Amino acid sequence: MEKTITIDGKEVRFKATASFPLIYKANFNVDILTIIMPLLSELLGSMDDIVSDKTLKEGTLELTPSALSEMLENVYSLELIDVMNLLWTMAKCADDEIPDPLKWFSEFDEFPIFDVAVEAFPMLFESLFSKKKLKGTIAPMKTVKKSTSK
Repeated sequence: MEKTITIDGKEVRFKATASFPLIYKANFNVDILTIIMPLLSELLGSMDDIVSDKTLKEGTLELTPSALSEMLENVYSLELIDVMNLLWTMAKCADDEIPDPLKWFSEFDEFPIFDVAVEAFPMLFESLFSKKKLKGTIAPMKTVKKSTSK
């Protein structure tokens, strides 16, 4: 998955691939799960107001930028530097030639971090989960009756 976003008049490519966790760990010496899992936990906790009963019955969920933006407002464990590191890693996945984060972010006079994150993060989350719909993938549970014979 790849997306080009215009930032400060420059076309910047972002990509989410299987190499994302490796690039993140190699550059920031932190396993991506220590960042992503608390983030996902808080995002999922804030979905109650966004996900309707109809959405659950149909087994579909469209993560729109406005929904993601609303969900991100409820995230308190994530630091700004974490968001910047995630975005830089996604850019590095798309273009191996970009410089280290300090140099790369310094190339921009303006970098609306949260606006860019709202556009780029859905790709990241989609790359972490199977694209199969949950509906129909879990076999129905069978009811097992207990035997009363002794």
